[in-house]
Amino acid sequence: MIREFSSMDSSTGNVSPSNCFAAMRPRATLASVMTLILVASFASTGLGAHTQQEIYVPSYVYPCSGTAGCAWDVFKTGATLVIINPASGPGTASNADYVNLVNTVKAGSSTVKIVLGYVSTNYGNRDSALVLADIDKYYSFYNVDGIFLDEGSTDCTKTSVYKSYDTRVKSKAGLGYTVLNWGVYGPECYLTSTHIDNYVNFENTFAQYTSAYASAVPSWVNKYDSSRFWNILHTAPNNATAVTQAVGTAKTRNVGQVYITNDVLSNPFDTAPASALWTAQVNKAKSCT
Repeated sequence: MIREFSSMDSSTGNVSPSNCFAAMRPRATLASVMTLILVASFASTGLGAHTQQEIYVPSYVYPCSGTAGCAWDVFKTGATLVIINPASGPGTASNADYVNLVNTVKAGSSTVKIVLGYVSTNYGNRDSALVLADIDKYYSFYNVDGIFLDEGSTDCTKTSVYKSYDTRVKSKAGLGYTVLNWGVYGPECYLTSTHIDNYVNFENTFAQYTSAYASAVPSWVNKYDSSRFWNILHTAPNNATAVTQAVGTAKTRNVGQVYITNDVLSNPFDTAPASALWTAQVNKAKSCT
């Protein structure tokens, strides 16, 4: 029941890794068939960098449109997925500005296809009744496409709790897409025991991602499609070339979704990235190299 977004899913317009090689396909000689077999093998195991990616945005920005510096106007020019976070969760009542945002952010020429609601889980320690109530509120107030489960546990004894959250989301009408934010590499038990669609396995500084983190990639990651993994980098240099290279690095780590911003702590997700950095990551994510 994994809800992946590929060339087979017309609702998103996303492209599967193998489509990057469509232009390479000559008529079917033995050599060309062997080439395609090798290509498919690398794409399916996550070992190849020739994949297109999506931009997923932790968009913790109050709704805006048409105003100078409006981050949402930027996100609509490259992001596939965005997140709303009205009150560190859904709040106690609907907010008309967020209702309008959800109703309009996917319209017209916008690239946005998926809107998630933010819910904290406190590493599996938050009262599950409160988490489930927040999920219900997002669907009642905002008719979202799914839920972003923040502060995700990496404890295998808590997979049943997260499975119940995913089940609640998927019981709703619509896409029912779920993301679990580990922020680091968590254990494979979550992928084998739940139907959660996507995992944030890096959320930290640009410097850490491009240096020491390379050695942290567990071997089991390459067993899964890249659409299961999202990397979030903040405190990036205002250097488009460096950002392009970092997106390329994500491709080699079997990562299907990325977001890179030069915004910094304490909240690195309350503005859009610098224009050159946004353009660089969107273009590199779309490329087949």
